[in-house]
Amino acid sequence: MHARLGDAVIQDRAITVDVIKMLHQLLEENWDQAYQSSNANKMFEIVTVGAMSAVAFGGAPRGEELAFVRLKESMEHTFEGRHHGHQPHLTICMEGKFKIKKGRKKHYLD
Repeated sequence: MHARLGDAVIQDRAITVDVIKMLHQLLEENWDQAYQSSNANKMFEIVTVGAMSAVAFGGAPRGEELAFVRLKESMEHTFEGRHHGHQPHLTICMEGKFKIKKGRKKHYLD
């Protein structure tokens, strides 16, 4: 994309699965380097970017909704989802104000 100062740029193209695959491939390479050097902070950053990009692409939260995703609570439910009979899945925990609910609530997406 080419833009000049003063141009109105509007991102109107969806992120494709190929872009997500490439992102996760790069994250995997960075993970290997961080793991070999025992860099816990870098490993946390990589996991956060990977998880958020996967949730944003596959779970369809957009914009401010993505900030409501709680990784810790989501990770606490991975075992149950992974071992759920013939239909394994990932549970995503979101916290915030949702339509028809009063106050801040946690909402689990299966």
